[in-house]
Amino acid sequence: NISLDRYSLVSEQVCRKIAGTAFANLPTASTQIASIIENEISKLNSGPGPGGGTPTRNSGRTVEVPISPSPAPTLEPVTGTSKFNDLESVSWAKDSIIYLYGKGIVNGKTEKTFSPDDEVTREEFIKMIALSFGMDASEGDCPFSDVETGSWYAKYVAAAYEKGISKGNNGIFGVGEKITRQDMAVMIFRVFESNHINLKGDGLLFSDREEISDYSVNAVSALVSQKIINGMGDNLFSPKSTATRAEAAKILFESIKVWEEMK
Repeated sequence: NISLDRYSLVSEQVCRKIAGTAFANLPTASTQIASIIENEISKLNSGPGPGGGTPTRNSGRTVEVPISPSPAPTLEPVTGTSKFNDLESVSWAKDSIIYLYGKGIVNGKTEKTFSPDDEVTREEFIKMIALSFGMDASEGDCPFSDVETGSWYAKYVAAAYEKGISKGNNGIFGVGEKITRQDMAVMIFRVFESNHINLKGDGLLFSDREEISDYSVNAVSALVSQKIINGMGDNLFSPKSTATRAEAAKILFESIKVWEEMK
């Protein structure tokens, strides 16, 4: 137990010493912060109080300083921080990949590799969407002729169809096809729509805007305005380019952030 004014001094010193510190994980943060607290209390107990005199006891009230304080939310680690060794080339997506991996939304291709530049199939992205937004898998019938009953992806495609997130094309879902950037935008846009969240767009200024299919114009505009998805440089959106695993992770991560703000 220490007095209130000594508690305030200890708190101030601890905050100064941990400011800007990047802790590797929660156990490390807890251990280091506890050590700093104990050290500051020891300094106070062995020397004069603040102002050179003995600190007042503030009417006898004392406050117990926790030796293992709960870390601030910013210290919360993400599972998989050092798991993958191939993320340096996609530093812009690294935090997104780590976050989604920690939530069980994406996996690596091997124990140590994520393969960020590999392309994403339509069924893979549908599963990512379902896991990102808590969409229950469906055991209902799937109307698409190319979706194999009992396959790992069938229940996710069925759920997406039931919620209007994936409508297919002439009775075909497009299993095995690499997902395009504009179709990613459409699917995410429909997730928000199906939950009565209306994302508004500010129009499209990309020089290749005429290449964006009519069915995806509103979705692309809305997601660009919300900073969920960006262009590809040189004022191009490249709507029909296929998406990589790193791009899909980044877009889903940004979608989740907007989702949390709006829901």
